[in-house]
Amino acid sequence: MKKLFLILSLFLFFLSCKKDNVSTPQKETIQSQYILDGDYIGTFKRDTTVTNITLQLDSNKFSGTSNVYQFPAIGEGTFTIIDNDSIEFNDENYWTADFDWTLILKNKWHYNFSNDTLHLVNQIDKYTLVKQ
Repeated sequence: MKKLFLILSLFLFFLSCKKDNVSTPQKETIQSQYILDGDYIGTFKRDTTVTNITLQLDSNKFSGTSNVYQFPAIGEGTFTIIDNDSIEFNDENYWTADFDWTLILKNKWHYNFSNDTLHLVNQIDKYTLVKQ
């Protein structure tokens, strides 16, 4: 009888333990990331200055160029979709100190993808990109 009570108690103890919440990507986020994969051509705008850019997104990696030197500075690195309207870029380049580092494509941006057009917006900048 004591063995049965002990086994039942242990069973209830383990059953009552709260399972750790391990963060796993949501299905929507994973699908959104693959939807964004592709080559883009478009513009970057800060204040009244607009430049032409290209951006490549492949799985969780990005790279790109601008027709104006370091305006914006698009290097290469990784990106992660945080939720349905936020994306975070992690630039992996080494940059010189001779320009405004706020022009580097990095950190968190709000995004919208509709009709093959990707809009990236932060407090001061806007990318408008068309998927090729």
